[in-house]
Amino acid sequence: MEKQIISFPMNVTLIGLFGGLFFSLLGYAAYYFHFTEVGPGLTISMWMSEEFEPTALGEWISVFLNGILGIGAAFLYRVLFIRFKGPTAGVFYGVILWVIIFQFISPLFPAIKGILSMSFHSIVTTLCLYIVFGLFVGYSVSFDYHERLKSEELSKKEELW
Repeated sequence: MEKQIISFPMNVTLIGLFGGLFFSLLGYAAYYFHFTEVGPGLTISMWMSEEFEPTALGEWISVFLNGILGIGAAFLYRVLFIRFKGPTAGVFYGVILWVIIFQFISPLFPAIKGILSMSFHSIVTTLCLYIVFGLFVGYSVSFDYHERLKSEELSKKEELW
């Protein structure tokens, strides 16, 4: 019986979806237990007025939206950092995503607090969540890519014999 292998783009999609959902849920838990003042509802509040405060339903909708955005983040990692091995590129990618969202995107959307108006605990918590998300996505996508390369090289060597 031959082993079924998921295509690389499908695997990147699944990694991004799972990473987006899982780390958004962790962010919701951190928000719920007051480790941060920024919850996953940030995603919905980007398109709402400044006075908009997401409800529990809004937070859950944002968790699922973040899962979809995680797919985009995984494909972006694939395009930018796929050649790097190890965890460093993923950690760097998570920091880049955090800076882009909280420093560069926040002025465009009044509902998002910028870095300077966030508490120290919120900064540390959200930065850690983004770093671990970047690490998960980066390491998973990169590992799968390099394993597929090894597998192709082995199959080419076997064909020669």
